Amino acid sequence: MKESARQLLDEAGQLRVVDAIQKAERGCTAEIRVHLEDVCKGDALRRASAVFTQLGMHKTAERNGVLIYVAVQSHKMAVFADAGIHQKAGELFWREEVACMKSYFEAGDYAGGLALAVEKAGQVLSRFYPATGPANPDELSNDVSFGS
Repeated sequence: MKESARQLLDEAGQLRVVDAIQKAERGCTAEIRVHLEDVCKGDALRRASAVFTQLGMHKTAERNGVLIYVAVQSHKMAVFADAGIHQKAGELFWREEVACMKSYFEAGDYAGGLALAVEKAGQVLSRFYPATGPANPDELSNDVSFGS
């Protein structure tokens, strides 16, 4: 039997990812989410786009959300960014993010791969959407979300 997304990222792993999200978001006004599910039947980027919308990530004030998406049993992943971010960071950055996660995943370190991807996304986002001043509302949940 294949492991499910929830089995691969235990409570400690989830806390590690949430901590990485909180740290990344302190340096920028962007919002980062991580979503794991077991199976992706089609294209991972297309599925990530659908999940992005389901999670309401397109409703951020600056349209600056980034979703890190992983389908565990299908061995698929994608990083989906709102239009403004995608244009600024470029396609190559997001592909590098996926490659970095993949190397961690192959070593069995899912929490480490996700936390590093969040950290790197936060670094890029802070260049384009720096936090300026104390008012930096957290518009979206930082919890890891799970699908089926």
